[in-house]
Amino acid sequence: MKKHIKKLKNLAYFESVAMMVGAIIGAGVLGIPYVIAQAGVAIGAFYIVLLGTVITYVHLMIGEVTLRTKKKLQIPGLGTKYLGKAGGILIGINFLFFGYMAILAYIIASGDVLASIAPFISEFAWSMIFFSLLALVVLKGLDGVKIAQLVLAGILFLLLSSLVIFGIPHIDPAHLVVIEFSNIFLPFGVIMFALGGVSAIPELENLMPQAGRKIEHTIILGTAIPMILYLLFSIVVVGVNGLSTTEVATIGLGQAIGPHMIVLGALFAIIAMGTSFLTIGLALRRVYEWDLKWPKVIAWILALGVPLGLYLIGARDFIKTLGLAGALGGGLEGILLVLIFWRARKKGDIQPRGLHVHFPKTIGSLVIATFVLGMIVTLFF
Repeated sequence: MKKHIKKLKNLAYFESVAMMVGAIIGAGVLGIPYVIAQAGVAIGAFYIVLLGTVITYVHLMIGEVTLRTKKKLQIPGLGTKYLGKAGGILIGINFLFFGYMAILAYIIASGDVLASIAPFISEFAWSMIFFSLLALVVLKGLDGVKIAQLVLAGILFLLLSSLVIFGIPHIDPAHLVVIEFSNIFLPFGVIMFALGGVSAIPELENLMPQAGRKIEHTIILGTAIPMILYLLFSIVVVGVNGLSTTEVATIGLGQAIGPHMIVLGALFAIIAMGTSFLTIGLALRRVYEWDLKWPKVIAWILALGVPLGLYLIGARDFIKTLGLAGALGGGLEGILLVLIFWRARKKGDIQPRGLHVHFPKTIGSLVIATFVLGMIVTLFF
């Protein structure tokens, strides 16, 4: 019996890490090489490490907030609880904006990617097929998402490893030393978007058989894995294509190396977007279902109908969507999450079970300053 319980706990731990990784790795990974190619690998690596560290702290903070809160709430609900009605409305609108932009980016890129390997079907039709299949999984709820995430995260890791291994022999070192200071701020928004996974954190306690330090380990590992993969993937893509790197990175990589890489790249892109679509789609559904107490089907329609509508009326600029969502949506969200954390430490319902982030207010202020700076440079530079 004890062995059986231990196996269930281990399975839940891997499911939780998979959900975290799946929430983070999505369309953003496909856009990172393009913006890094425009600015330089050194600048891109700096942003990945800096923003990855900052966002890891933010993820840990929300993990603690979740454990300090008795009621099951998604991010907007936590905003209302700890920042009041006005704060809840602000973070709710921003959370929906970020989530909708993310789903929109997946719809846009999925059509481009699938049409690159099966051009006999239009980009629009492929986008609708991709959207429809994953929307049904989101309707099923957490049970459907966690199983899909665990399987897809494993496949994702293998495919990305294959892309890196096959791509390394084709790297031109001259592409890796280029730096373009006029584009120094360009990677911020896309990398910010690509590293965000806060929507998965309120779901982690539902998956984990025990809370506390297990969640801390899940959050750290679940955020570190995408950081490392992004860096490796970007080095390979930019090393192969240089300034010819395409907005959807796997398309240009496949064109440069050969048909087998086109197929591998397309599979990786679709699974990367699919895992993130599932987690973010479920989180959006939870906002309407948990926080606003609306029926399941209505919540599902509102969660996924808005980005679909934006796509249908012509919102189809992939990099612009990522940049705005990351710098503006992700930046404002990060600021509000730090404020929620500070408030929850004073007004939380219960003491967290083993999870306590060492996070002085001075560091919190620096985190906020980083997000504010990113929002400014995205808007004005």
